[in-house]
Amino acid sequence: MRLKVDLRHEGDLLTFLNLLEARRGGLFELSACTLRNSREGKIVSLQEANLKADCELRWYSLDSGDAAPMEVAE
Repeated sequence: MRLKVDLRHEGDLLTFLNLLEARRGGLFELSACTLRNSREGKIVSLQEANLKADCELRWYSLDSGDAAPMEVAE
């Protein structure tokens, strides 16, 4: 899964990943992530994005079994 997000600071990415993990929708690993300054030479903002993250997540999940069983024609 590719994740592209704007961040105020690096901690926003960690907060997002912690919230994602808390949802328990499967297991994931962050396999690669690049952070870039999005304000290039401008003053750092407290309200607007200062960084752009481009990350690759590997996501693993199992079927919960909530789906109706598939019928097989004989």
